[in-house]
Amino acid sequence: MIDCKQEMELHSEDGSLVRICPSPEGEALETRDSLGRLLFEYHPATGRGILHFSGTGLDIQSAGRVRIHSDTTIDLEAKHGVRLAGPDAHLELNRGIEITSPAVHAEIEDLRYSGHSLVAQASEARTSFGKLEQVVGRFFQFARHWYQRAEALLHTRAGRIRAEASESYLLQTEQVSVQATQDVRIQGKTINLG
Repeated sequence: MIDCKQEMELHSEDGSLVRICPSPEGEALETRDSLGRLLFEYHPATGRGILHFSGTGLDIQSAGRVRIHSDTTIDLEAKHGVRLAGPDAHLELNRGIEITSPAVHAEIEDLRYSGHSLVAQASEARTSFGKLEQVVGRFFQFARHWYQRAEALLHTRAGRIRAEASESYLLQTEQVSVQATQDVRIQGKTINLG
């Protein structure tokens, strides 16, 4: 502990004190409790203030609004996580991000995700895009009923196309054109034309 001049100390009856001490940044104003533990320090040369609390917890209570403002950045760090709670929602940062809320609305100009896996589960989902591009190594879709609708064109380009149906296959259209540069084979127990 840096030695401070006694004439620059102000003591209370329980032993708590406020004093001015030298520091690497110049003079520092210190507030200590009755056990000598540092509670607050202020460095006039830099305008920097530090609040210390060595007890079991720190509560800030207000009947009105509490506002924290910074002209640069605000950092929140905790060894066991950070939790923000409201009447019906909470945000928790503890080895991950957990959000609980009846509704989440976000407006993001550019959203990018990079990770090992992505799992989404919902009873109902709807997405709307002006243009959607998907690039995957292997693509699997499983559904009880699956419906597709293209108002103008449905175009598929592949090295091979194979369709399997356990019961029936129905194709309905005004016209059907089959073009092949080589053979066309139709195989079945019975083939009905017309």
